[in-house]
Amino acid sequence: MNNRKLFVFWPTCVGATQEARRAIGKDWSGIVERKTWRLGVYLLLAGTLLASAASAAEKGTILADEFFGNYEEEQFVARGNVVVTYGNYTISGEQFVINYQNNTLSTDGLVELVDQEQERTIKGRNLVFYFEDERGKLQDFEIVEEAETGEPMIMKGERVELNGEEMKAENSSFTGCDLEKPHYHLTAERMEYYPDDRIEFYKAAYWEGKYKLIVLPKIVFSIKEQENDFDESTFGYNYSDGLFLKMVYRYALGAHQGKLLVDLLQAKGVGEGIKHYFPVGTDKNFSLSLYHLDNRQTRHHDFQMIADWQQKTGPLSYELAANYNDLGYIEQRMKGYFHLSDSKLPMSFRFEAGKEGRIPQFYLYPCYLNLSWRPNNRSLLDYSGSVYYRTNLVTDEILTKKYQNNLKFQHSWDMFSLKDFRLQVGVTQDYAYSDYYQTPYYHELPSLSLWTPDLDLGFAGYYQGRLDYLRLVEVKGEAQKVGQRTELIWQRRPLGRSLWAAGGFTLDLAYSSRGQYYQVEGGHFQRGVHSIGLTARERFTPNLTWTNTLSWVEASGGAPTKEFPRLVTNTYLYTSGGHFSSNLNFYSDHLTTALSGGYNLSKVLNPWYPVRLTTALKLDDDNYIEFYATYNPNLQEYERLYLTAQSRYHPNEESSIYLDLSYDLLEKKWDTLEVEANLKPQLTKDLRAEAEVRYSFFGDGLERAKLGLKYNWHCRDLFFGYDLTRQEYIIQFSYKVFREAGFGYGSGEQGFMWTGAETWGSQNDW
Repeated sequence: MNNRKLFVFWPTCVGATQEARRAIGKDWSGIVERKTWRLGVYLLLAGTLLASAASAAEKGTILADEFFGNYEEEQFVARGNVVVTYGNYTISGEQFVINYQNNTLSTDGLVELVDQEQERTIKGRNLVFYFEDERGKLQDFEIVEEAETGEPMIMKGERVELNGEEMKAENSSFTGCDLEKPHYHLTAERMEYYPDDRIEFYKAAYWEGKYKLIVLPKIVFSIKEQENDFDESTFGYNYSDGLFLKMVYRYALGAHQGKLLVDLLQAKGVGEGIKHYFPVGTDKNFSLSLYHLDNRQTRHHDFQMIADWQQKTGPLSYELAANYNDLGYIEQRMKGYFHLSDSKLPMSFRFEAGKEGRIPQFYLYPCYLNLSWRPNNRSLLDYSGSVYYRTNLVTDEILTKKYQNNLKFQHSWDMFSLKDFRLQVGVTQDYAYSDYYQTPYYHELPSLSLWTPDLDLGFAGYYQGRLDYLRLVEVKGEAQKVGQRTELIWQRRPLGRSLWAAGGFTLDLAYSSRGQYYQVEGGHFQRGVHSIGLTARERFTPNLTWTNTLSWVEASGGAPTKEFPRLVTNTYLYTSGGHFSSNLNFYSDHLTTALSGGYNLSKVLNPWYPVRLTTALKLDDDNYIEFYATYNPNLQEYERLYLTAQSRYHPNEESSIYLDLSYDLLEKKWDTLEVEANLKPQLTKDLRAEAEVRYSFFGDGLERAKLGLKYNWHCRDLFFGYDLTRQEYIIQFSYKVFREAGFGYGSGEQGFMWTGAETWGSQNDW
């Protein structure tokens, strides 16, 4: 029979009213019998509830074999396999004392405290825990916590103070090795641990096994950036600099933090720098970086300076940074990033601009803006734009000039008893200066479409009206050509009752009336058409539908097919006589196919409709292929044959192969063919190869090529790699508890500007 007892308490009002305590009795010194214990607990709970009803949200429980009480000292004692649960904490031990005067929980023996929120386990002796502010003290402690990398963080010491998430310990040690005799550890007279930020060690010593190697007044491990003094240091060799060694020492002076950098470059000399983080408030970061190199190659004192500001204010987060370099020539850069997370107005904007190079060039890249406005479920505005610009400041020659603009506005509304009028306005621009005189570019400035609701005309069925307008600008070299097209459409919709239906087959009336009006430099053109017929639709399966329309068409007028052929559309519909058109559509989760065509039965000149095929195979979000084809039977030639595909294959969890291609089969021209491989095959139990390769066959060629070997040394990684594009060897020694070694960090480039996540980026990608 289970004789364990349960006690429920409210820590914020453990000091209950005197009346409630007297009701239990003056002497709690003996073991409380079961009936008396129950009555006393009920009276105590009544007193505490009267003291503070709001404190019920902070209820705790104690499970133990026995309970004791002492009114004179205002203490409540739980003994025997005690488990205390309070908030996110679970505390277990052999005996605990609740003190009503100072609102504490204490024990003189061994204790284990588990913080579920921080996923932290603490063991030790002589615990004192303050309920009100969640502070605690512990002796002979051991703390085991899991780092973001999944590795253990083990801390031991004589005394520790817990204050919420933070910890301060005396005569302590730290390691990320879970062996009984760890490969490495640090000892310190004082250790301060700030979760998700840093660990500070004062009067610290670094040990390899039983050997003390380094003694420093202070060592700082940054958890926030996953950078630290040991991992961030890099040794290697490249063709330009020879052997190099980059050493980093992090520091923390109260709220001020930073890192010192010393570069030893065989070919260039010694460089030194500092990056300081200023305390500017919550969700704000400001850093200033200064660097100097006495460059033996150029016999010049090189200087670098970077100022960086980051802030998060509600849904808005942004970053602004400025860079100034004196490398024997002046370089200036500025970059920024803004991101607004808002359900009605999401936005992101990124830019970088500046002057760089010994022969100075001005550049603006990347520069893009994505903006959406959704004031309600009936309105939508989307804009995306990007610019890439580069010019030679000496000769004023434009080296690169590209821009793209896409604007779409949609709105729907009701009028009188008619619901769902729709309006769509668009602006499209796509321009590349390098093909300025060879390739014509077309800008839609603007395009407009207006739809009426589906109108119920009774016996005649449902009809819809539509107005389309397009102003098209053709740009080639210095010449521009402007044309306008307006089209009115009135057509019957396949809604309501059909003329005849049987199974998956339906027969319905088909009617449409169209008119086009053109305005070009050669004059004005207009044409119109009226069509009436029957539409038969067979639904073979829920995914497969075949639609055929037989109609008689009366057409008149003309279009500027010679003056501005790109502006003219749907010419095959504007021919008189009998027409037959057919559409075959298939849709499933992975495959979508649409095939359409038609024929003018009156045997006029060029009777065939264009035959269009669109098919898309989507296996998942990472793998798809799309094919587009347009064939003109009248000329017996293809007007479009285009293939696009993307594929990402994962040989294992950490490896991937990526392919991106776009091919014009008609012109036999590759628009895009890029291959990227990130492979990490396991050669032996503890040795893994790594390869990162990205090659653009019709772009920049070999963009990235890195090969490496990583040795798993239990709690550490030893990495050796070679960067083919930089002709650089890298050796890294890292601790798993903070981050993994690899190509993610480190190069022989001097200073802060190009290191790790602070890379300014390539200016040659579009």
